[in-house]
Amino acid sequence: MIAIFLATINVGVAYGVFNLRLIQYLSGQFGSRSTPSGLIFLGLFLTVFLNPLFGFLSDKLKSERLLYL
Repeated sequence: MIAIFLATINVGVAYGVFNLRLIQYLSGQFGSRSTPSGLIFLGLFLTVFLNPLFGFLSDKLKSERLLYL
């Protein structure tokens, strides 16, 4: 159980560092911080709502093909 907890923390830290570096890189490309931050927020926002929606639809339709989207 401790190993799963520590692995979750490691993945969270790695994800946070990746997003921080990505925002810094994209800020240099776009010239502002708001555009890259907005793009990352949009991606996370869509993920939060689309994953449960596809899970619900695959359960209702009894199709595993939706899991691969």
